[in-house]
Amino acid sequence: MGFWDNLKEEWAEKARIKKEEEEMIRRLKIEAEVEKKRIFEEEFRKNIFKIAQGKAKKEAAEKSGLQKLRAMNRVKNLEILEKNPSGFLGKLSEYTQRNIAKREENMKRTAEVKKTLEEEKMKKTNNINKPFQRQSYFG
Repeated sequence: MGFWDNLKEEWAEKARIKKEEEEMIRRLKIEAEVEKKRIFEEEFRKNIFKIAQGKAKKEAAEKSGLQKLRAMNRVKNLEILEKNPSGFLGKLSEYTQRNIAKREENMKRTAEVKKTLEEEKMKKTNNINKPFQRQSYFG
């Protein structure tokens, strides 16, 4: 029976090796598919950014004034996103920085408006006639 036992063991060993090879091939195929999908998504994302940038540049060329400025800002923001795609925390910090910058701009504008209002108020108060002040009819 030693011969038959050895033969059975050899067949079992070959079957085990074949099964391991098939499992390894299956895993490699799955890894290859995952990598292929990841590369496709990256290329797709790059192409989407290029298309969006092209559209934004076209809009910028067609528009003028504030609309043109907004379109150019959109182009700039898309370029920034393409260079540095980040996760949630990166986007959050970027959002926070933008809010801080907007707040500072708003504060400057508010200060300018207050200053102009005060100047206008001073001009008005300097020109106000007092109730018992004599006025000439000739100017």
